[in-house]
Amino acid sequence: MVGLNAGTNTTGLRNFLAGTAAGTDSTVSDLIIIGCLAGNGGFVNAGMAGSVIVGNSSFPNNADCVTDAGTAKGAITVIGFDNFPLLVSGARMAGTIAIGAGIAPAMVQNTGNNNARNILIGNSIWQNNAGSAVAGSGDNTLIGQQVGSFVNATQMLSVVVIGSKAFFGGSYNAGSVSNSVVIGANACNNLTNGTIGARQLNECVVIGTNCAQTLGGVIGTVVIGYGSTITNIANGNITAIGHMASGSGDYNTTLGSTIVTGTGARNVFVGMRSSNGTANPTDIACVATFDGTTQRGCLYADMNGGNVILGNSASGTNRDFAGSGATNIVKLLNGTVGNANPIGGGYFYVSAGALHYVGTNGTDTLIAAA
Repeated sequence: MVGLNAGTNTTGLRNFLAGTAAGTDSTVSDLIIIGCLAGNGGFVNAGMAGSVIVGNSSFPNNADCVTDAGTAKGAITVIGFDNFPLLVSGARMAGTIAIGAGIAPAMVQNTGNNNARNILIGNSIWQNNAGSAVAGSGDNTLIGQQVGSFVNATQMLSVVVIGSKAFFGGSYNAGSVSNSVVIGANACNNLTNGTIGARQLNECVVIGTNCAQTLGGVIGTVVIGYGSTITNIANGNITAIGHMASGSGDYNTTLGSTIVTGTGARNVFVGMRSSNGTANPTDIACVATFDGTTQRGCLYADMNGGNVILGNSASGTNRDFAGSGATNIVKLLNGTVGNANPIGGGYFYVSAGALHYVGTNGTDTLIAAA
């Protein structure tokens, strides 16, 4: 025990306390405290065996750190300045590793809340957390500056958040974020309400700077890419991989840069800007690219009708299925015969609307007239 009031009211064995009022009102054992007011009035039980607290005012006010996954021991490592300010009696941070300044600023939790088994690394993580008795946050990993802005009974369960201002700025209002990974500066930093509960982000992966900033109310969604603006989803189950993908429909799968699906749903787009020319598409599959001048592709399909176009089709020209009502048809676009015989097989092609077959020997057979 070193310093003014370092061991005030301390009980138990194998303690090391250094600094002004380091262990005031403590009843803990096997604890190392280094810093001014690090544990000032902040411990209410003897269940923090193995804990290390280093920093100035790390645990002001009370902290109920008695349990960690049923072990009855809060193995907490706290390093930094003012890590858990304004915790009220009953707010638990057991099993937590916290490195940085102001990790839980202005947190106000009522008796019964659980904020356990977390890894918090960075500055000002958990902003203005004012929750009710039913709120809980556990098994989380938060790494970065100003990660979080959790308000009104928000739950953070089994979540990994890495990035400056990721999750920062939203108002989560009785929502929950669970089983999700968010990586990237400003990722998911303005979550909005959705129809799956209230402001939920469950079983999701979001990776990319400025990615999915207003995403909310989703389940089973993967968004990877800088500036992707997948937002306002009703049901989720979206996979969007690529730079600047955007859309607000459900059940879409996109792979490629700058794919825009609008309010359309149940689409599959592969290729850079492959959705070009298809405003708010629904039940469309397309493999194509668009470089701003020329559209190139090999497949376009209406999945609702089971219709497929093979060839380099283009929006507004030849992406039709002979009017309405067609189902399970395969359309071959007019093509050009190559300058050599096919090896190991043959091929079909259409010329001026007539169907041909070219065999291995180069024999061109007209199968059906136009």
